[in-house]
Amino acid sequence: MCNNHAFGIADEKSDIDIFIIAKKGRMFIARAFLTLLLYVFGIKRHGNKVSGRFCLSFFVDESALNLSQIAIKKDIYLAYWVKKLVPIVGGEVVDNFESKNKWICGILGVGDFKINRELMVGRSVIGKFFEIVLLPIAWFIEPILRNWQTKRAVKKSEKLKDKSGTIISKSMLKFHDDDKRALYRDSYGDRKFDEVEFLTNLKKFQSK
Repeated sequence: MCNNHAFGIADEKSDIDIFIIAKKGRMFIARAFLTLLLYVFGIKRHGNKVSGRFCLSFFVDESALNLSQIAIKKDIYLAYWVKKLVPIVGGEVVDNFESKNKWICGILGVGDFKINRELMVGRSVIGKFFEIVLLPIAWFIEPILRNWQTKRAVKKSEKLKDKSGTIISKSMLKFHDDDKRALYRDSYGDRKFDEVEFLTNLKKFQSK
């Protein structure tokens, strides 16, 4: 879980943003499966149906755990976003993600970075079952889904005025139509990061 729910500032209008880490070479399968699952249960965000629904806007595979590769200079927002992630399902990959993103400590002025694992549970039996079922054909399905999803994503991104929050690659899919990271950073200047001030600015800039 990420964004406003992880920050503790969600309201009754907020959707539920989730950040998904897939195995290398399985990201597009994971996205297709999750999209279908959420649609079937009627809980995927789409159109004007936002409140309380899940938003699938950020996927990476295990080769792209270090998010400094997409950071802008002094990226306060991304650093805080990483720090506040709340894993729901995970295991060793959470440890790996944590170790790859110690770079946020310098930006936030903290001594160490530890992910909050209070809500984390192990993978479900259903998840393990589908992985076993798909494993023999994943090599065939993944390229097909990657080609299809990439074409659709590129076509949609071409209509955006600001493409800075959109990343479409074999190891990362990030869809953020209104990237305000530079605005959050510039609101600080050279001042030390302060969480209360950051969240106050976040609410203010989101309302614009």
